[in-house]
Amino acid sequence: MLALGGHFRRDGLLDGVQRMLEREGIAAVRGEAPPHLVFATGAAFAGAEDGTLVLASSPEVLRGALPSKAPSVQLTRGVALSYVAVGSKGEGSDVAASGALGGARVDIRAGTPFPFVAHLVPGSASLDGESARRVLSGETGDFPLLGRLEAPVQVQLEAGEVTAQGTISRPEMAHIIGRLSERFRALSMP
Repeated sequence: MLALGGHFRRDGLLDGVQRMLEREGIAAVRGEAPPHLVFATGAAFAGAEDGTLVLASSPEVLRGALPSKAPSVQLTRGVALSYVAVGSKGEGSDVAASGALGGARVDIRAGTPFPFVAHLVPGSASLDGESARRVLSGETGDFPLLGRLEAPVQVQLEAGEVTAQGTISRPEMAHIIGRLSERFRALSMP
């Protein structure tokens, strides 16, 4: 499951997303309880009550996450992009089977370069400074949270959680947005 937090409109969200996808040649069928879109791949998309956008591997996973179990994302002023990757077991997980990442939240603030803070929850493997950098860049097979980072990353290990801080250049930010769009497209097309 992938959850994106931001300042998204709640009214007309599914209609707007469906129209946009149709222009891109991506068909989606409307589902109910809660209202959502289902793609030919079986992936499902909906907007949570708190404005979080949720993309799940199936309508069942989506229903299990909405509304009360969706990751709570409290947005902070100045955040340009905030997203949560939730690990799950089995086929269709947004987190690959490598087990390095059990979950993550990434907040990218506005600015040039873009400062970020990532909170990583280790999966079955332990994370140290170097492995945290590898997880952020997607070198572990997990969903690439940030991609290749040019600037150094500061990593702190505390109470079973890894906090990584650094900056992202404008081209790196464009690459992140593009990769999230590609992931959405891949999950929505057969």
